Amino acid sequence: MSFFQSRSYIKSLLVFSFFIVLTSCAAPQRTKLDQGLLLGTDSKIEVGTITTADQKKYDVDAESLLRNALEKALLEKGILRSKGTNEKYFTLSANITDYEMGNAFKRWLLPFYGATILKVECEITDSSKGVSVTKFEHRQSIVVGGLYTVGGWKTIFDTVARDIAADLERRTTDKAEGFYVELAPWPENEVDIPKAAVSQKINLVPLKDQRPDKTRIGERLAAFEVSMGNVYLNRDAASYLSEALQNDLLASGNQLTSSGYNVILEGEITKFWVSTNTTPLYWDVIGEIEVKLSVTDSSGTKGKIEKTYTAQSTSRTYAWPTQKVVSQVLSASVKNLMYDIRNDSIWIKN
Repeated sequence: MSFFQSRSYIKSLLVFSFFIVLTSCAAPQRTKLDQGLLLGTDSKIEVGTITTADQKKYDVDAESLLRNALEKALLEKGILRSKGTNEKYFTLSANITDYEMGNAFKRWLLPFYGATILKVECEITDSSKGVSVTKFEHRQSIVVGGLYTVGGWKTIFDTVARDIAADLERRTTDKAEGFYVELAPWPENEVDIPKAAVSQKINLVPLKDQRPDKTRIGERLAAFEVSMGNVYLNRDAASYLSEALQNDLLASGNQLTSSGYNVILEGEITKFWVSTNTTPLYWDVIGEIEVKLSVTDSSGTKGKIEKTYTAQSTSRTYAWPTQKVVSQVLSASVKNLMYDIRNDSIWIKN
């Protein structure tokens, strides 16, 4: 080998070594959450202790309301443990850390005035070992009032329980490693919602999830397209976006009703995904959402309006894309989506 060939060989080796060093420096560190994410397929859940933080006292039996809602939601998902069976199960304990009953009339006067709030910290224990497996939180807010939210002090338990059950269903049906993205309830976001030029009585049909893969919302990739686990949402995507639409419509002065309406608003989710564009130096975390909406005049004289809305958000990180980064990207994507829908307002066209 000649001198120049040797130099070329050494240079190539150094470049390759430098690349490997960069890649290894940026390699992910698996966290305890990643390892304790999944509970094992076909596992069942038993509702254990329900408590309230600091032994708070409420005007209603909040602990019983949550227990009943959880057992109902887990039963509907098919993951509630049957008493007296020998099947593998985990125990779900819940602590109500915050509960405000709220008032629909006060919310109607001024958003956040009279808000209904429920926050629940959950812990999963392996019954066979008696050790804690994982902890997570779910919360919900009702900050816009009117007849549509009367009784929110009670129904909010059902909403949170369904979220927890959906969360646990994924943890007992998937085998891959990963982590959960926690999105704050849409009403907690600080967004400027202008009043609608024309107030409508709208029948809002819950969005349908038409994605081929309804379980995952993404996948993290390391160098060389190596998968480092799936990304999951702690909420049902269709329910989350339906609630965002509901709150935006109410805040803009429209009425939501299942009778006497003059507009029907329905739609479907076709994309709700987080991906990573990986290089030796950085990751681009990309969130993408696509929703198709259709508006129909109840009289049938104005036909149907259909439109597809897409939103995207990107964040570059020079470290491993953490749960926080992914959550921020997805939250920004939702905000961009709702901004576009809000400013189009296809449901108020005359």
